[in-house]
Amino acid sequence: MAEPRTAHLRRRVHTLNSLRVVFSVLAVGLIVFGLFKMREASRARGWTIVSGTVVRSSVSEFAGKDGNTYRPMVVYSYSVGSIRFMSSRIAFHPLARPSRERAAELAAKYPVGSIVRVLYDPADPEQAVLELGISPWVPILAGGAFSMLAVWTRMLRGRADKQQARDR
Repeated sequence: MAEPRTAHLRRRVHTLNSLRVVFSVLAVGLIVFGLFKMREASRARGWTIVSGTVVRSSVSEFAGKDGNTYRPMVVYSYSVGSIRFMSSRIAFHPLARPSRERAAELAAKYPVGSIVRVLYDPADPEQAVLELGISPWVPILAGGAFSMLAVWTRMLRGRADKQQARDR
């Protein structure tokens, strides 16, 4: 009777170990991603805001090994002093989408001729974005949650190990 219970406990320990590894990898990945986003956001925090005008708004299609992806293409102009600049960077993060409709929804936020808020780097006015993107705290907090799940699965594994030792 003890053998099926031991096999069950072994499977449980294996499952808990696998979950702990997955949660740990997700935690580290999300925290690193959030730190990169934090660096971008802090870099842009000192950027200057000016008004710009959307010159072109469309969706571009790119063929890849996993199929086609679609990217909103928004070209806008803005002036710094007497110099006029043009940019197509919407945000710091990639905007490629798996469906044309989702990319078109984002492009539709910027119709041709509309006035937009442009953030540009005063040290290099050619560097500009329309959106700062998600808060860097979102992935960092999610990473923290996954790290807590990893700790929780480790605690459950410790209990299973004790139970296994008792059954021997």
